[in-house]
Amino acid sequence: MSDSKNKLVSVVIVAYNAADSIVGTLDSIYNQTYADIELIVADDASRDNTVEVTRAWIDAHRERFTDCTVIAHEKNQGVAENLNSGIRAATGDYIKDFAADDQLHPTYLEVHTAYLEKTGADCVFSKMQAFRMEDGKKIVSDYFPPAGADFFDADAQTQYRMLLCGNMLFSPTFLAKRTLYDRHGLYDTRFPLMEDYPYYLKLTKEGTKLHYLDVCLVDYCFSETSISNATSTRVLSPNFHKMMRSFFYKERLGGLWRYKNFKFILLSFWQLFFGDCVLLFGNKSKNPIVRFCDNMRQLKFRGAKK
Repeated sequence: MSDSKNKLVSVVIVAYNAADSIVGTLDSIYNQTYADIELIVADDASRDNTVEVTRAWIDAHRERFTDCTVIAHEKNQGVAENLNSGIRAATGDYIKDFAADDQLHPTYLEVHTAYLEKTGADCVFSKMQAFRMEDGKKIVSDYFPPAGADFFDADAQTQYRMLLCGNMLFSPTFLAKRTLYDRHGLYDTRFPLMEDYPYYLKLTKEGTKLHYLDVCLVDYCFSETSISNATSTRVLSPNFHKMMRSFFYKERLGGLWRYKNFKFILLSFWQLFFGDCVLLFGNKSKNPIVRFCDNMRQLKFRGAKK
């Protein structure tokens, strides 16, 4: 079996308005025990000084890496295309894509690349923990994986059937061989705000089994202002809801129908309908009708869980 230690890893960091967080992310890449790292930062037309902060950091730490590249888009591309631009620039045998507010533990690349080499797998997921910053302090909490042994022990076709019912994977933990992208292509730009779920569905549909490593070496930055979460006034992101609707009809519905999974077809229609109601009635968190519709959308009634 070949030795992963002598192979190049391309770390692709996708950034948007990340001036306050990207240094912590870059430091976590700098501190990796793995030696040969190519660093690529793809910025999606940030309105703050993310690019300036990144370039200043790279100027001070360039000797650590085999190469450093900053891709500064002048127009917003969306997460999927921004990530694709970084992957196109990558030359490594492995590719690790990452958000500009998450952080890797020092042994992440060493441990995960060794797993891929030992097993011959094309990609691997693992555990992660969540963190948030409060008064300059890092507060860490458990973040339990929704996908268990029943998912990762299954073959690719079974994993595909399970993923049709919803995304259960931790994308910040994902590491892949370059050959995976050569074989399956890049992320689907039809869904620019949710690049991970469509891609994992595609991988399993096309026969690639997703593997799992039982370690926790990723810190995921949990933010209430992330794309899929409500803000202080809005209950639901209109753009994200529209994209979920499109993704359901274009990619999930056909598979669910093929496997006669009528339960999740009806559940999806239910959630899309009440999401539409949230938007119809104003999408304001103080509106009782909106709150009711959102509770129905999330199945927060009669003790049911989402």
